[in-house]
Amino acid sequence: MKKIIFHIPHDGNDFVDELMQSLTIPKNVFEFYHNKMRDTGATLFAPPYPNSNILKFNVSRLLCDVERFPGSEEIMEKYGMGYCYEKVFDGTAIKKISTDIKEKTFQLYSEHHKKLDDLVQDSDTSLIIVDLHSFSEELIVHQTLSEALPDVCIGYDDYLSDEDYKMIASSFERYGFSVKANYPYGGSLVPNCIYSHKVHRDCISFMVEVNKECYIRNGVLQKDKIDRIQTAITDVLDILSSR
Repeated sequence: MKKIIFHIPHDGNDFVDELMQSLTIPKNVFEFYHNKMRDTGATLFAPPYPNSNILKFNVSRLLCDVERFPGSEEIMEKYGMGYCYEKVFDGTAIKKISTDIKEKTFQLYSEHHKKLDDLVQDSDTSLIIVDLHSFSEELIVHQTLSEALPDVCIGYDDYLSDEDYKMIASSFERYGFSVKANYPYGGSLVPNCIYSHKVHRDCISFMVEVNKECYIRNGVLQKDKIDRIQTAITDVLDILSSR
């Protein structure tokens, strides 16, 4: 049986004291930006499923973003929004980044990715990675908007076939969601140990990004929409797991 890992990097709500000491803005302003940029409720997208694991990063992404690359290849570094945020989406500086703060942030980053690699390596079965996120039009760089936003963005690259993308899109469309590939965001997480070829496993990875307009109304999570998201993902996993 394939192992399924639901990866949830941006729904964390913990503020680490030693990193909060780097703030250059009042805590209430930091919390405002945190709530804007958090993938609120994305943890609920993961359905109960056999042989599945949930790996959630519990710390605010504004203190440590575990889905950024840690080196110069990370495009968001030029905006001050790498794994160790200095700024937020509107350019506001939120922290003063010292060598000590960067090292402590990287320790959290590394611990999370070690947990992911350990999940991969504790069995020799094939893997399905489902990378769960949400997005908001307000936070997107508007110069990158070339067309209307979908309800659901499916991000993928070489670890998912075009055929499987079409199957995933069809599943969400059956439950009333509009779907686009790699828009407004693209790609999907692949564990470091697989990406670096240190571990060889058959691996499928896809990202599910849900438009917050679909499942949050006036700050309240909409259970019926979340249930439909879970059901669509379950249908997809039933097909992928049966192969």
